[in-house]
Amino acid sequence: VIFHSGTNICLENESYINIENSNIDIRGTYKNPVKIMGCDSNQEDKNSGSLIFQNSNIQISNLNLSNLNAPKKYLRILYGGANFIESEITIDNLKVISSRSEDAINIIDSKLKANNLEFIDSKSDALDSDFSNLIINRVKCSNVRNDCVDFSFSLASINQIESFFTGDKSISLGEASTLKAENVKLNFGEIGIVSKDNSNLQIKNYEYSNIKL
Repeated sequence: VIFHSGTNICLENESYINIENSNIDIRGTYKNPVKIMGCDSNQEDKNSGSLIFQNSNIQISNLNLSNLNAPKKYLRILYGGANFIESEITIDNLKVISSRSEDAINIIDSKLKANNLEFIDSKSDALDSDFSNLIINRVKCSNVRNDCVDFSFSLASINQIESFFTGDKSISLGEASTLKAENVKLNFGEIGIVSKDNSNLQIKNYEYSNIKL
């Protein structure tokens, strides 16, 4: 399944894209990214579109997501505007704007290698990982109302984490997760870092300002 550079997809009326058991190749460029957006009116009770990629090999280059919400599926609950499940994922650049779901991106039972992930104006969590392995160069969060990164039962290595104006925790580790981070920079937020439930956190360089706790 190929999404070519310049593709624009508009989702409304609780529609979602669900692709399983496939090779998925998103071929955006920096100047002409692939765009997938929710197009319903900005009402809280609207489910304005979602992504579900499952049991697939996924290659992403320059993808912009905006205004996505969690999908409504019969007898199944997913929390992400974009849900990657039981997959192998490689990402060059991914930008998520105005997420309206509990998780802007939810990685479940997957392996992720990513260069650059950016989250702007998320209603709740930005990057959520459950039972997954992640190797990421850079995560940047701006105006996230809950957590910037939230890991459960996950193993992660991140070179750089930047979080600005975070409503809850900039980094949240739980349920025996492990995170090795090289450079962490936090500015304006409620809680800087939480490591709980037998989790293991290692940070090499940590810089913060205007963090309440």
